[in-house]
Amino acid sequence: GSRMTWTVTRGRLVCFLSMVALAAAYSKLYLAREAREAIRFDVLIIILMPVLLFLRQYRPQYLSDRGLVTAAVLLTTLLTFGRFNPIQSAIPVFEKDGSVVGTALRAYAAANPKGWAIENRHYGAVLNGAGVPAINHVLLQPQLAFFRKAYPGMDRAQFDQVFNRYAHIMPSMVWVPKVVQPDLISLPADPFAIPLTVQIADMPRPVDPAGAVETLDTIQLGDGTLGVTIAGWGRWSGVVPEQGLQVRLADPGLGRIRRATAFRLARPDLVASAGDPAAFAAGFGLRLVIEPGVQSRPIRRGDVELVSIDPTAGHHALRP
Repeated sequence: GSRMTWTVTRGRLVCFLSMVALAAAYSKLYLAREAREAIRFDVLIIILMPVLLFLRQYRPQYLSDRGLVTAAVLLTTLLTFGRFNPIQSAIPVFEKDGSVVGTALRAYAAANPKGWAIENRHYGAVLNGAGVPAINHVLLQPQLAFFRKAYPGMDRAQFDQVFNRYAHIMPSMVWVPKVVQPDLISLPADPFAIPLTVQIADMPRPVDPAGAVETLDTIQLGDGTLGVTIAGWGRWSGVVPEQGLQVRLADPGLGRIRRATAFRLARPDLVASAGDPAAFAAGFGLRLVIEPGVQSRPIRRGDVELVSIDPTAGHHALRP
């Protein structure tokens, strides 16, 4: 640039500033309307260039055409990204935080035979960036072999449509992996979570309720059965093999539970509210395949009775 001849004319200036204005309007008012406030980053140079031109009229010897353009770029950068400290130490970024959330999620990952934390309250690579080995992540390139092992029965065309992309990975209570938005994949967490034993059985009602059924959703499966997903928490302390769930339908007329599978979920919120570090995996996800009965209606939270089993805490009914 120092070897070239720089020429700033009124026509070139109008052309450049018009292009900046049009690009800013198109990107922030049409493509990304939720980022309208950031338009100030784009249009600042439209203000600075005329101001510098006006000042140059009084001291032209101090600001050549090349200096004018360079000054406009540097001032724009200084007034936008210059607010961020470029020489600040990055060491705190890599330090493991001692928060309840981080501690509970690392405890879940340590108790998980697969080595991951499962949690659906954090987006993108936030957890991994905080030193938590979580399945929640951002994939810069497709990881087809990894997910094929997790979902071997998935149709090839559907599998490619879902996983052959850059994506944020979010575990959830869906039945099959699906694309929620172009860069977000919602995954059934089952293949990555701590498994939980489920018994389908009649059971005496415990006298001491504890825990909760927080969400219940029902969908129609392809073979005429109902798919019910339930999430909540139980009275579990730590993770031991003897822990589990008992489940039954409150009314036999609603149908018959054909299959039940469950897994543990991390619940740092329970650790914080109860002050009990051992509640780090007190959450659960439950899937029921129900053959409909004579009562043809959706399954509601009160229709499914659940009991948590823990060798230390005992049996407790989960309240809807």
